[in-house]
Amino acid sequence: MRIDEHIAALRDDPVSQRLAQQQMDRAKSDWLSQPDMMALADQLERYANRESLAQLHQLREIMTSHNAASTLVANWQAHFVQAVRDNPLGHVPLKHNYSAGFATMRLFEVGPVTLSLVTYEQVEQSVEPQVAAFSQREQYEIVIAGRAQGMLCRRGHEDTDNSRVDVTRKDLCRGSTIALPGEQHSRQITDVRGCLLLLQLSRATNEPKPVQEIRISDGSLVHQSSGTKRESQIAMAMAVLTELGRADAAPHCATLTQDGPAYLRWDALRHTLALDPVRGFALLRPMAADEDDKLALPARALRDQLSAAHPQLLQMEADQCRN
Repeated sequence: MRIDEHIAALRDDPVSQRLAQQQMDRAKSDWLSQPDMMALADQLERYANRESLAQLHQLREIMTSHNAASTLVANWQAHFVQAVRDNPLGHVPLKHNYSAGFATMRLFEVGPVTLSLVTYEQVEQSVEPQVAAFSQREQYEIVIAGRAQGMLCRRGHEDTDNSRVDVTRKDLCRGSTIALPGEQHSRQITDVRGCLLLLQLSRATNEPKPVQEIRISDGSLVHQSSGTKRESQIAMAMAVLTELGRADAAPHCATLTQDGPAYLRWDALRHTLALDPVRGFALLRPMAADEDDKLALPARALRDQLSAAHPQLLQMEADQCRN
């Protein structure tokens, strides 16, 4: 393993590490203490408290005017670029992530509201998206720099027969804006030329529904995932415990089948069946019998399927009830 000499030197000098991080923290403090940034933080707080974007003049201008948006970004750069140059191994004290061709830097986070810089890089082969992800949030974006193609997707309401996804193409360039006012709207970024930099404002609901991935060609549900951090943690914990064969986790999984989002209850049922088949099979009877339960039909179908494939489960369930 090769360890860069600068990293090695920093590892042996904790004082320099602390001083570097102090400078990065100072850059953040200086940036946020500016009157314009304090005013913006106040508007984001109001937006988090469910005020509409139309009521918030400064925030609305930033998300609709390229001059205002680029001024905000330039101001942020002025405070952090020099700090990073002076301390290249320092850590910018803002949430950020990077994966191949995509990066985000979260400038502000106020409850369910985030204001972020989002970057898309050009990839060698652009693949036409086959699915669109819909989440219970509203999102506004403005292009700071770069060019790309945008796919704006709109789906019918879940409680109607119109499940199709309508797609509109949009050329994106400096100053272009995208407005996604609710969960029926989403977008895809394709054909990036060089690098695309967006300023993104997003506001989720307090208890968002699962994120749904819908096949664009026919409107069918391909996949769904948790809309909240807590539900994601629960789903991940159940998956890990099941993979480890932790049968002692079955009672806890069984408890999670009783209340909560339907998709998470069904996930808990699957894990209970995997860890303790008899306990999981027994859960299917009351679930299938409750006509008001969204899971009644799939529970009934699964119980019939398991009864036919493993008739011993019926006897084991009866023995368990007698005990």
